Amino acid sequence: MITKSITIWPEADRGNTDSLLGYKPALIKDIQLYPNPTSGNFKVSVTLTKSVAVTIKLINFNTGQQIDMKQSAVGMNHEVPFNITEMPQGIYLLGVQADQEYQVKKIMKL
Repeated sequence: MITKSITIWPEADRGNTDSLLGYKPALIKDIQLYPNPTSGNFKVSVTLTKSVAVTIKLINFNTGQQIDMKQSAVGMNHEVPFNITEMPQGIYLLGVQADQEYQVKKIMKL
């Protein structure tokens, strides 16, 4: 059995679709957290495929509570510092949003 799916993009987004491959390339190219695990101070490095602003939310994994939120200026490469030295040990989530794209990464505090 052969199946085929067709996606119809809104006209405003059609210019951003790869005409040969028929899909929209990912905006977030790479996210690095370092050092991970951390004792408190760490950086989030975000590389994008086009120049836009980035919003990063720090969330407690156990409670779901948002601890911090930082926004960076428009650009393709972003490096955002965080300090969680006053927070208890555990796992924290980082939600990275660029335009309409969103990815989540984990960081561990020792």
